[in-house]
Amino acid sequence: MPKETSRRTPAVICAVVCVLIVFIYIWVSAAAVATAPGANATHYDVLNTTVNASDAELRRAYRRVIRSYHPDKWQRLGARERAQAERRYIQARYSYAVLSGPQRCQYDMLIMNATSKK
Repeated sequence: MPKETSRRTPAVICAVVCVLIVFIYIWVSAAAVATAPGANATHYDVLNTTVNASDAELRRAYRRVIRSYHPDKWQRLGARERAQAERRYIQARYSYAVLSGPQRCQYDMLIMNATSKK
């Protein structure tokens, strides 16, 4: 008789795949920030906050940065300035997505590893 597969096997595989996807996402985002203009900028630098910021402080910093680079504020400027503001706006949203989620701890570990190698 063939062995019965556990009902939990698909759930375990799904959980492992999800963890791997999150890890790859954080790794790629850290690499993207490291290769962006201002190569030493972290997601914390983008939001003008520190690694020790609480969730509430992080949210306030995000809102402050988003307000200053919101597309509605840049309508009267030239195309180059609007494009730069849009890049910063998108970068701030991305940084907040990384830092406000459960992957923040993993991102902090990546930063610590990167700074210890320098």
